Amino acid sequence: MWLSLTRRPCVKDRRVGQQSPPPARAAVRRPPTRERAGAAATAPVGGDFRENAYRAYLAMATCNGPLIRRNCAYNLPGMAVSLGEPYAAELSGLAEYFAKDSDEEVRWIVAAGIHESTALLASGGGVFDRLFASVCALLADNNALIRSNALGHFHD
Repeated sequence: MWLSLTRRPCVKDRRVGQQSPPPARAAVRRPPTRERAGAAATAPVGGDFRENAYRAYLAMATCNGPLIRRNCAYNLPGMAVSLGEPYAAELSGLAEYFAKDSDEEVRWIVAAGIHESTALLASGGGVFDRLFASVCALLADNNALIRSNALGHFHD
């Protein structure tokens, strides 16, 4: 499953002059597994909270505002812990997206935590290509601070 990770601009309502939310995306359907079926049965009213948390994080991570993307990049290892192995493929795609972001500070923040993100997401299996691409993108960055930040934390 591959999601389109494009930035979503806010839509301006010309009549009132207020910002209206961007159009809703189609819900991502995940194949049911034994673990997910058991989690859905014990989940609070409103369905699988992890699916809702992932969709909210994805919406914030792909928005136009660099400040929000910086905070999402900072919280990538925490989301890997919270969402766990079932979302390793999606979160490794977001790590690659953050590593190639146009904002240097987003890339710098991801470089600082890429060692934690790779350690947490690599256990998911089948995500090594995306994690490798994100680490290579950070190590090949034009900014020397981003390269040194990525290398400086791998010994941890």
